Amino acid sequence: MGNSSSTPSCTITYREKHDVFLSFRGQDTRQGFTSHLYAGLRRKQIKTFIDYELERGDEISPVLLKAIEESKISVIIFSNDYASSKWCLDELVKILECKKMNGQIVIPVFYHVDPSDVRKQTKSFGDAFVKHEQDFGKDNDKKLKVKRWRTALTDASNLSGWDSSTARSEYELVEQIVKDILKKSRCSKKRNNLKKSNVRSVSGDFRHLVGIDSRINCVKSLLFIGKLDFKIIGIWGMGGLGKTTIAKGVFDQISSEFGACHFFANVRQESEIPNGLVHLREKVLSKILDEEYVVGTIDISEYIKDKLRRRKVLIVLDDVDNVDQIKILSEGIDQFGPGSRIIITTRNKQVLRNYSVNDIYDIKAFDDHESLQLFCIHAFKQDHPPNNYKEFAKVLENGVGTASAKVRDGASSLAKTSGSAKISDRAGFVESGEISTCRGSTSSDSTSSDVSDESTCSSFSSSVNKPHKANDARWVAIQAVRSKDGLLGVGHFRLLRKLGCGDIGSVYLSELSGTKCYFAMKVMDKVSLSKRKKLLRAQTEREILQSLDHPFLPTLYTHFETDKFSCLVMEFCPGGDLHILRQRQPGKHFSEQAVKFYIAEVLLAMEYLHMLGIVYRDLKPENVLVREDGHIMLSDFDLSLRCAVSPTVVKSSSNESESLQKNPVYCVQSACIQPSCIQPSCIAPTTCFGPRFFSSKSKKNEKSKNEMGNKVTPLQELIVEPTNARSMSFVGTHEYLAPEIIKGEGHGSAVDWWTFGIFLYELLFGKTPFKGSKNRATLFNVVGQPLRFPESPVVSFSARDLIKGLLVKEPQHRLAYRRGATEIKQHPFFQGVNWALIRCAIPPEIPKPVEIKHIPAPSPSTAA
Repeated sequence: MGNSSSTPSCTITYREKHDVFLSFRGQDTRQGFTSHLYAGLRRKQIKTFIDYELERGDEISPVLLKAIEESKISVIIFSNDYASSKWCLDELVKILECKKMNGQIVIPVFYHVDPSDVRKQTKSFGDAFVKHEQDFGKDNDKKLKVKRWRTALTDASNLSGWDSSTARSEYELVEQIVKDILKKSRCSKKRNNLKKSNVRSVSGDFRHLVGIDSRINCVKSLLFIGKLDFKIIGIWGMGGLGKTTIAKGVFDQISSEFGACHFFANVRQESEIPNGLVHLREKVLSKILDEEYVVGTIDISEYIKDKLRRRKVLIVLDDVDNVDQIKILSEGIDQFGPGSRIIITTRNKQVLRNYSVNDIYDIKAFDDHESLQLFCIHAFKQDHPPNNYKEFAKVLENGVGTASAKVRDGASSLAKTSGSAKISDRAGFVESGEISTCRGSTSSDSTSSDVSDESTCSSFSSSVNKPHKANDARWVAIQAVRSKDGLLGVGHFRLLRKLGCGDIGSVYLSELSGTKCYFAMKVMDKVSLSKRKKLLRAQTEREILQSLDHPFLPTLYTHFETDKFSCLVMEFCPGGDLHILRQRQPGKHFSEQAVKFYIAEVLLAMEYLHMLGIVYRDLKPENVLVREDGHIMLSDFDLSLRCAVSPTVVKSSSNESESLQKNPVYCVQSACIQPSCIQPSCIAPTTCFGPRFFSSKSKKNEKSKNEMGNKVTPLQELIVEPTNARSMSFVGTHEYLAPEIIKGEGHGSAVDWWTFGIFLYELLFGKTPFKGSKNRATLFNVVGQPLRFPESPVVSFSARDLIKGLLVKEPQHRLAYRRGATEIKQHPFFQGVNWALIRCAIPPEIPKPVEIKHIPAPSPSTAA
């Protein structure tokens, strides 16, 4: 036999495997029966390995050995000359080994041969072994091989399989085998807890799916499989309840009943790509018609429509959020054959009503028993709580909620803690995880991954808001209004125009009425956040903002609530963000000197966040704002992870001490010592900048390099890196996601240093290193593609070296994994940077003053 295949492409979480491996004698059946069987399997989207004339030798190809090992099912086509091929017999031995060791399913097909001839090695099979024995002579090793071949033939022929003599036609035989493979594959998935799926489910995988069978059966009952009418049903529910999981389970169980079927995942995400729905529509046609089809026009020929009307199809449209998505997909192809079924999953029930589906399955939240069972499986590896957790079980529903994803991940969080965890710790089990999909500067729409997040801290407390520099006119104005009116409210501000919108709220340019002091006000609709289960994200951001006091992080001047809205009042940055600023640069990238300035400030901000136990997780140019003085400010903390952190004092390296004696590359002017520019901490180093030497201009204090080197002892450094942080969330922007997030292995603070490397790369080269044609391709590239640098623009060796150190795919080997920002600051790329005075450096670009027009303010009812 011998068949070739391209190397299996690797998936994001699991190594890609074949559904079926075909073992056959090429000269007998390649152009006939085997090709028909292969085509039948492909029509059912069964991933099948078939060789294409691999170069033959005495030993079986390693490619084939690997393909056999990575297949779920092996189909052995015994034909007249099968046993004459040593290669085929070696394949057979390997297949049966995999059956014994790994439980691989083996299906023999006796194609125009009698099973008893295979079992007893008679007729053509006996003739083949006579020749093998003559060829091998008295070689004992070869004799043992022949014995293994005979045993394998006997064992394989005793397995349940298919005999071509019992089929009325070859077509019928192929159809029966394909149907058998579909059923066996489905059973195999159940035995393995459905741990592999080509659609990313909301549960992340199919392990321990409490309550899934009853929900799948409910959906199947609405489909009325077997009836010849055409039905469309919807699956509706909030995030985390398992819509995709249920739809995939139904699809796996009933797909063998249809002539054509396909599961279209992430319809909402596909629709956001230019012409995404058009391409998806072409894919629908291609899958149904079993041929490559390009629509090209809305009009579809009567010939194609007639073919569609004769096909019994099963289509799943997963994660639909707009009825137009369904209409575009079904334009001209909404008539299928009798018995066809379409399943639509969505969070928006109105979509299903507008499209007039036949039935809607409303997924109910877990009841108390199911929640407890799922929780215990993941937390305690059993379906009931241990005796010392009985009290915990009583408060489970209030502490975790009844969405399957939240229960599961809350339990996983508990499982990672010590056995002495207290009931009060449950507060950390309900942080939601999101993945941002937008690169635009005015929008950061998110696609929910329905994965809960863990946080070991319940909250940050800071009752006093404070500015980052003296003589802040905005702070003075707010204090004046407070002294006059007491607490501030929405009535004290005029909303002038919308600056942007994100997943949890919209940001407006606002004026503190009558003061000509301008702020950025983030307005969040509490009802909308509650419906989308994102109130906790808004609370997380507010608590983090209250805890911050750093020159490169936002000032939260005040926050207040109304019956409908929650509002955060922060500093307005007229310079926009670094994404917009980069687009304005020649070649759409910054000079290396400008990049050094910006990333040095970002590094200090992230160092400070990590000192507070905050893993940022959303660094990208769109979230780095430019203040009116040209310095930067990080924004958007609703996706951040909070955790415990322990300070550690270590000795710095000697080369660090040497580098401190060199002059800073940034110019420091006298204006920097004005009270309005800096705080005293800019002159004297603070803990967040680390101890530093300052050279004196006095000749009396000058020393030779050798003398200084002999007398300077290693400095002590304060390292405060949250190395114990751990989260299973799928969170971030596709181009910036770290490999460990994509693989679902869990991640910690090292993800921030990966995103820091991507951020540095984008500022230098004007693009990110792993961006693919689509989001899925980007994720594949992040995991599997090596880092490459473009030929232009030319950047320094030290810049490339820093990026290489940061973009190491294994987090434990990544730069700053243990020592955090301290290790990055000591890299040669930053040689000469005076970290203590960096706030006084002249920015590469100062934003032009923004002309603020006093336009009628939006009404409060339309604010969000």
